[in-house]
Formats: sequence, structure tokens, C-alpha cells
Amino acid sequence: LVLDFKMKRITLQYEIKTKDNGVKILYRDVYMKNLHRTAPGVYTFEVSQVKVFATDTAGELLSHLRVLHPEAANEIRISKVGEKTFFYSLNRQLYNVCTAQ
Repeated sequence: LVLDFKMKRITLQYEIKTKDNGVKILYRDVYMKNLHRTAPGVYTFEVSQVKVFATDTAGELLSHLRVLHPEAANEIRISKVGEKTFFYSLNRQLYNVCTAQ
């Protein structure tokens, strides 16, 4: 995950293992609009645009999760857990750890 508040962009890049031991790649840029900080470490935004990279092979594999809502407010929560390490959640459905550069 790359979270760039200056460019209002989230880059999602995940390797997904399928039940038949295949691998799919989710690789997308999500552009945000109406970005607001609602509390310390809590931000809401709307999806402005999604760019799907040519190397993305996930297609609609994760569409049933509705991780991002194009017509509604989305939420990202960020908590510092180390010197340059952060825990984040996206709409309280996708949880992971990222590092700052």
C-alpha cells in the first residue's frame, strides 16, 4: 500500500493466492476526492477514479468484498506502531502494516 495524501492517491498492490494455488495480482491506483481528517489517524474520502495497471490480473476477484465504495464515503484509519511502521485499515475490511519512507 502506498498512501500519498499530497497526491490524494492510494496504491493497492497485493498478491492473492487462489484456492487452486494460482496467483492473482491486484495492482491499482485509487484517487481520492473530498479527503477529510475526522479524528487523529482517521480520514474519510470519496473515490474519484481508479486506474487499473496492465499487470493487474485480479479482475473482479475481490469485488464481492466491496473494499472501496465509489458512491459513498470511505474511511482509512492509521495507527503508528513503531518508529516508521503503521497499522492501517481500509473501511474496516482490509487490514495491514506499512512503513513510512
